[in-house]
Amino acid sequence: MDKKKLFEGLMLYLKLRYKDENDIQIRYNMVGGTIDDTDTEGYTIPSNFLGFLESIIYDNIEKIRDESYSEVSDYYSLYLTIDITNKQFVFTSDCYEVVENPSEYNVPLSETEIKIIADSGINQLAVDYSGYGDSGEIESTYIDESGDYKDIPTRVEDILYRVLEDAYGGWEINDGSYGTINIEDGEVSIEHVWKEEELSETLLNLVITKDNL
Repeated sequence: MDKKKLFEGLMLYLKLRYKDENDIQIRYNMVGGTIDDTDTEGYTIPSNFLGFLESIIYDNIEKIRDESYSEVSDYYSLYLTIDITNKQFVFTSDCYEVVENPSEYNVPLSETEIKIIADSGINQLAVDYSGYGDSGEIESTYIDESGDYKDIPTRVEDILYRVLEDAYGGWEINDGSYGTINIEDGEVSIEHVWKEEELSETLLNLVITKDNL
């Protein structure tokens, strides 16, 4: 059937069935340029009209995909608002983005820990760490005052892991985190960044009317 006729038929159907509604929304779970799942949000829409709406999506999939792009994931949510009053389709989307939340932590070391570090010949130390998906590690080397790379002794490494876990428990799980541990003058400071994936609204705002079909 002609798409213009399907457009008019869908608008008439929705106007008669949902008399008190000005618009309805359908959500599509997308993977790249493919519809993975459709949620009609409780509205009853005949299969021929659902197929018509999917054809509209695939006719415009390049724009939809490009404007819903995320470096984090190929998955995104596509929302179709069917404006019954103004007779138009409005497509918007949400995608996953990484949000970084910085934090700082400072604490003095115990006398025992200060002695362990001093006995290891370390006056000051700065070492990076990162974690993601239930695994993570602190770098095993550092640059000494002469600019040479040195291995971090096991007992000092144990101190670093203890302090990091006390300050930011769970630093290595889920979306993870990264940062730098600094030790100087008997104190430890951590410059920490939590990473979290959040759904964010994209720039997509695609309006389709009967004249566009």
